[in-house]
Amino acid sequence: MSTSTRWHRRLGGILLIPVLFLLGLATAPAAAASPLTRSASAVPDDPPLPEYPGLTASGLGTTAVSTTSIPCADNGADHVMTRAEALTRARSWLSVGGVPYSQERCYKNQYGDYRTDCSGFISMAWGLGGSGSAFWTGNLSTRSFPIPRGDLKPGDALLRYTGDPSENHVALFVKWSDAAHTEPVVIEQSGSRDTVERTWSASNAALYTPVRYDHIVDAAPQPESALSSQPVVHNPMGDTLEVYSVGANGHVYESWWRDGAWSSWHDLGGTGFTASPAAIHNSIGGTLEVYATGADGHVYEKWWRSGAGWSAWADLGGTNLTGTPAVVHNPVGDTLELYATGTDGHVYEKWWRSGSGWSAWADLGGTNLTGTPAVVYNPIGNTVEVYATSSNGHVHEKWWRSGAGWSAWADLGGTNLTGSPAAVHNPIGDTLELYATGTDGHVYEKWWRDGSGWSSWHDLGGTNLTGSPRAVYNPIGNTVEVYATGGTGHVHEKWWRDGVGWSSWSDLGGTGFTGTPSVVHNPIGKTVEVYTLGTNGHLNETWWRAGTGWSAWTDLGGTDFTG
Repeated sequence: MSTSTRWHRRLGGILLIPVLFLLGLATAPAAAASPLTRSASAVPDDPPLPEYPGLTASGLGTTAVSTTSIPCADNGADHVMTRAEALTRARSWLSVGGVPYSQERCYKNQYGDYRTDCSGFISMAWGLGGSGSAFWTGNLSTRSFPIPRGDLKPGDALLRYTGDPSENHVALFVKWSDAAHTEPVVIEQSGSRDTVERTWSASNAALYTPVRYDHIVDAAPQPESALSSQPVVHNPMGDTLEVYSVGANGHVYESWWRDGAWSSWHDLGGTGFTASPAAIHNSIGGTLEVYATGADGHVYEKWWRSGAGWSAWADLGGTNLTGTPAVVHNPVGDTLELYATGTDGHVYEKWWRSGSGWSAWADLGGTNLTGTPAVVYNPIGNTVEVYATSSNGHVHEKWWRSGAGWSAWADLGGTNLTGSPAAVHNPIGDTLELYATGTDGHVYEKWWRDGSGWSSWHDLGGTNLTGSPRAVYNPIGNTVEVYATGGTGHVHEKWWRDGVGWSSWSDLGGTGFTGTPSVVHNPIGKTVEVYTLGTNGHLNETWWRAGTGWSAWTDLGGTDFTG
């Protein structure tokens, strides 16, 4: 598919119509090839490209900074970038007085080595990986997506790609200069002004398509260490999504997705496993870890490492543990923390550290706690937080901090809450968010902020929602997403965005779905993925992508899956 065809589809069929301008200030290059195909032998004083529509001439730049010939160096992997960071990076070229424009030179500073034209400048501001001369206006769409003009935020871009070298250009959006939001302030690398921050006219801005970098977020994204386990995990080593389920035969099964296609199901073995497994990527050991509870009340572990494959199942012991275990990475002690509820209503903990191996199980106490505990690392307080529902319908909390150890259990209240709670760190409001389902079929929310403590419980509504909710932070839309299964067998979704508040519940459909859905952000496909079991024992998937919305449900198959 050609770039222009791909953009035609991504813009919902709205073609970007070239608008021709007579530019008498310079002559355009004859070819519109990618900058990578241009000669690397050109001298530094090559003439600049024509001035872009709306740019007032002011002579050639004379900034004295050191540059080198293309190709530019490799800048590693694409960065997740906050909006503030994108602007800081962009202004690093302004702070040296502007970097001389060239399609055949590279400029290196603390943020990497990038080509000194408009698209190289945007690549630097966004922190794009790979060679700093790999991107141009014709392929920036592989790292971004179109957005409505009214959604423009600092760090987004205004892109014009018509195929005409005298018109192709991209600039970083800073803010609106007028109340009508027609005249943007941009930072750009221009053909005759070098690096400049200025205000565009409304007529010039109208020629450009607003786009958003795939990995830009309003605030610092939730680190991997803040993510708790569930039966689906992103594997950054193989750039795959991995899903796990327990069969009626007590075995764990795995299927993985890469480049748009699912593998067949693989039997990972096991003996007498019950309930859903828990999976997590262990960045310390470079492994995928899978945990499941056996009928003997022990927790078992199996891990995968690139080049080594799957280990055998290891019995981690335990006494009368039930349900799905929970696991989280604690960056303070560089440990993996494993939690499970016992039939005595206590929560138990076991941790692993590289070089030390597994600790013994520790009884964290509790009174009549039920279901799977929810565990999350809180980067604000540098604590590990554990939540569990008790038989009195309240949620209880216990936290650990280095040097302080474990707190006592705290009763967070609630009315007739059931099942397992869900917890997530919201980097936008710097809050911990706690969710639980009530016997009235509603989901309830409670949040904590440093200096404010815990809010009261808020009724988020819902109709006949059952089981436990699942909550996730979505860095694409900068939203907190909550999912729950209804009594009709459909999955329902509700989201929160700063400045907007809570949406209404959306019915995502489905047929005969049961239990708690699993939700994960897929950075490869730039999607949010939802998985749930059907009464036919199959795993089902739906996904959301910005600009596309929700897909139809896909049956991923399986045989008699129970958890």
